[in-house]
Amino acid sequence: MQGLVFAAGDAAHGNELWITDGSETGTSLLKDISPGVVDSDPGLFSALGHKLIFRADDGTHGVELWATDGTSAGTALLKNLGSGSSLASTTQFFALGDKRLFIANTPELGTELWATDGTSDGTVLLTDINPGTASSFQTVLPRSATS
Repeated sequence: MQGLVFAAGDAAHGNELWITDGSETGTSLLKDISPGVVDSDPGLFSALGHKLIFRADDGTHGVELWATDGTSAGTALLKNLGSGSSLASTTQFFALGDKRLFIANTPELGTELWATDGTSDGTVLLTDINPGTASSFQTVLPRSATS
């Protein structure tokens, strides 16, 4: 990926995904994920291989997991974690080898721990710790190298 991807807002698009090469002419809207002035509010960016994963709301699926390769065509919903227009809400990403772990809340499973390798098929619930719709409300803390 060439450039820095970030979230910013303007009057025409709301808060959306932008990219810059560090110059005025090289700074532009990467993708209007929620078309129009409604914010997609992209955030919680995490590099994963040649992609950047993040959470955003396209106005249809709720807050879901997205990925970009730094191009508009290569920016897409990675996986709809909840059914229909659920409000799955990714709250954190943690690096674990070549995967990212994250906590998400879905109507079907509650708040649980998930993992992604940056592909739709590789984005999976690790286990339903508290089965059913009840949340496990887990906390994930990175383990220090000395502990």
